[in-house]
Amino acid sequence: MSDYRFRAECLQDVIEFIYGSIREIGFKKYVLTQKTPFPDVEVELEADMEIEDLRDELRRVPDGHVMVQTLSLKEDYTGKRDFSL
Repeated sequence: MSDYRFRAECLQDVIEFIYGSIREIGFKKYVLTQKTPFPDVEVELEADMEIEDLRDELRRVPDGHVMVQTLSLKEDYTGKRDFSL
């Protein structure tokens, strides 16, 4: 199991990801945090999969690019987007 973090543009993106992928991934836990006055949401989750496989799941969400671009291991998370992804 690995702990990951990512940022989403809005809660709806996270909901689409979680409910669209929960059967395939089998999350052990997830935590949502909203720290800014903007609609951005930070997500922490524990999943039994490699980071690139998790990115592929995030890519299934329409307009989920921010989640893909900010996904990292929890200990490496900065919230900054990697525009090369």
